[in-house]
Amino acid sequence: MLIRPATIADVPAVLPMVAKICALHESWDSAKYGFLPNPEQRYEQWLTRLANSERSIFLVSENEGQLVGFLVATIER
Repeated sequence: MLIRPATIADVPAVLPMVAKICALHESWDSAKYGFLPNPEQRYEQWLTRLANSERSIFLVSENEGQLVGFLVATIER
């Protein structure tokens, strides 16, 4: 498995994983994690910005050329 910095080109492959995470959270507690429909679309611009940000880390993991995971961490004020 390869872990590498994400690029803007990786964002479309990460979005379905974001949708799955949101669905999981919502299944745990819909009152706390109630999302609008298609929450992954709301993350697209944010993830694109993170791919070029010096105040964040956005990594992806690849297995045989397919993205299988990601990690995002940011420095906030």
